[in-house]
Amino acid sequence: MVHSSFFPIGLAGQDTASAKSSKVTLVVVVGGMTFTEVSAMRFLSQKHEGLDILMATTKMSNGSSLLESLIENFGVVDFAASS
Repeated sequence: MVHSSFFPIGLAGQDTASAKSSKVTLVVVVGGMTFTEVSAMRFLSQKHEGLDILMATTKMSNGSSLLESLIENFGVVDFAASS
């Protein structure tokens, strides 16, 4: 059995006749995509019948991983001391 995440959003569970009539939009994000952005695209796909979105990204991130990346690259910044 093929996992449903291998299909564009909206195509999983559809029969082949309705899958052929839909438009597939490929969204490629280099540098990372947040789970909120994925959720927004899923929402759009559900609201627009016949629109399926296939997403590809180099990395999935969330708020914590974004902050960790900033601290790792720039160190801890004391904003109170700089004012």
